[in-house]
Amino acid sequence: PFTGEGMAWAVASGAAAARLAADWHPARAKEWERFYARRLRPRQRVCRAAAAVLRSPRLSSLTVGLLSLAPAAAWPVTRLLNRPLLPDPA
Repeated sequence: PFTGEGMAWAVASGAAAARLAADWHPARAKEWERFYARRLRPRQRVCRAAAAVLRSPRLSSLTVGLLSLAPAAAWPVTRLLNRPLLPDPA
């Protein structure tokens, strides 16, 4: 990722793992899987898609052109990437 997302994923993963490890039981492995699927995987997909667009001058131009006409089309992606990775501590 070119946005620093990789560092954010690493920090959030470590914090989530620490929370689970503090009270570990094998059944908690499912919690890790859910955390990863809900919080990290969607962001990774967005970053992969953005990287693919940025590698292609034609797709980049098309995307910038479309977003200049409809900036609101970027809101779902912006909202996803700006959502906190970790839920508030309980």
